[in-house]
Amino acid sequence: MTKTLHATSSRSARLGTSIALVALLAACSGGGSGGGVSPTSTDFTALTGVIAVGPPLLTNTRRGLVTDGNVGTAAFVMGVDTNVGQIVAQSAYRADNIGAPRSSGTGRYSTNYRFGIVDQIVRTDTRIGGRSGIRSGTVEVSADFDAGRVQAVDQQLNLDVRISGDALSGTVDVAFVPASGGTATETLETQLEGRIGSNGLVGAFHGRDGNTTIAGGFVGTAIP
Repeated sequence: MTKTLHATSSRSARLGTSIALVALLAACSGGGSGGGVSPTSTDFTALTGVIAVGPPLLTNTRRGLVTDGNVGTAAFVMGVDTNVGQIVAQSAYRADNIGAPRSSGTGRYSTNYRFGIVDQIVRTDTRIGGRSGIRSGTVEVSADFDAGRVQAVDQQLNLDVRISGDALSGTVDVAFVPASGGTATETLETQLEGRIGSNGLVGAFHGRDGNTTIAGGFVGTAIP
């Protein structure tokens, strides 16, 4: 069986060509649940060993994945593309065994997610930087196949997603505490692509504004 990779990407605003120093400052503690994933390589192909996404080389990377051998894998990577002076965030998913499409009834999915965030992005003529972190959690996703809608809400994610056949598309609102500190949360809307079936669901999301870039994914298994 051929397994298809689906990838999405988001880039910060481009700097001028006079880049002398490009830095992504590792950060930050607090806010959200789950442990961090340490960067190990600048090569995208090292992301999971089975998922390869481009461009082929970044510096100062942070990466993560969530996987279920019975359903699929979602992964993301963030870093600095020194060729164009941008902070890049890219996510991808692979659906291995989501099961048959459903057209009616409802379903619930126990879903693990993980996402990376680069906040406080600062640009000058010679430098681009930010503060990065990894967040993760578990949420129960509800699917209404008659209405063609998937929803889930917890402290970090708010899914509002449409179903078309076995395809998922829509938005994921990601809540986070800014790296500047304090207790107030901000929300960034990200774009989602994924798939859903009788066995499970998988998806990848990414988004950005002028100061923040986020990429992540989720994998869920059907609750009997």
